[in-house]
Amino acid sequence: MNLLQNLRLIAAQELQKYGIGVDQSDVDRDIIERWVGLLFKLIQPTPRKVHVAGHLNEKLASLGLVDSFEKLKGDIEFGRDINGHLSKKAFDPDDMDFLLCDWGIHHLHVGTSMNSDADYFVDRSDWLLFVRFESGRCYCIDVRAHSENYVFAKKKLLEVLDLDWPEWTDGYKFLDGVTLAHDETVDEDLNLIRLRKGCLNTPSLVGGRLMMGMGGGISRKRTSVAVTRRTDYLYDLIDDTERWVTEEYESFMKNERGARVDMAATKFSLVRSHDEFYLYEKSANVAFKL
Repeated sequence: MNLLQNLRLIAAQELQKYGIGVDQSDVDRDIIERWVGLLFKLIQPTPRKVHVAGHLNEKLASLGLVDSFEKLKGDIEFGRDINGHLSKKAFDPDDMDFLLCDWGIHHLHVGTSMNSDADYFVDRSDWLLFVRFESGRCYCIDVRAHSENYVFAKKKLLEVLDLDWPEWTDGYKFLDGVTLAHDETVDEDLNLIRLRKGCLNTPSLVGGRLMMGMGGGISRKRTSVAVTRRTDYLYDLIDDTERWVTEEYESFMKNERGARVDMAATKFSLVRSHDEFYLYEKSANVAFKL
């Protein structure tokens, strides 16, 4: 039984689906974390209820983007694959999306056409739609020009979230009375960019209270803290599962299934189906959801 090898193989196969090569000499942890990082950036094609910020419809109309937005909104609601609207760098597991890692906000290109039928990505639009995905919902926050200075560090995005959906921001806010030791300046966008590149996670003053980013943060290795934590979770899951097999599987099968187990003949493996992990034992043909 080597569930870590099974996980490595699952991760490598998933990366290869996206044309991302894996070398046999690559360390297990690196392969698995790259795959988890890719999943963190990509948007799973599942139906979602779409919520639109109060100011956004009028802004879309003024920019002539209503039709493009409605097409994208419909794709999100029906659970179609919208990853073609992401940055092309999204499919590079080593590329950092600082906005997503810090604030948990995706940006989508508001385009509908492609250069050819073979293209996966929509045409790169001058306009970006900023969205947050949460528990079967999509929150459309704002649309901004791609060419805008420091467009991925605009605190206005957090302010819109806080104004329209405070139930999602309250959990990330500090207690009343905790404040900054200095006033935020007119250069706060540039300062935030510099802090992110320095792997420093800092709160923002939103709605009169300090608020930490909703993305989990940036580690000192310039990776997503959320990705590191998810990878740690998978390693712990494997350790716990192997311990359960060693210490409890035989008695479980006897007491719960009335079956005698020859542990020497068992063949365990880790499998993944519909985004869920299972422990599969071949000789008894049983699987346990993890």
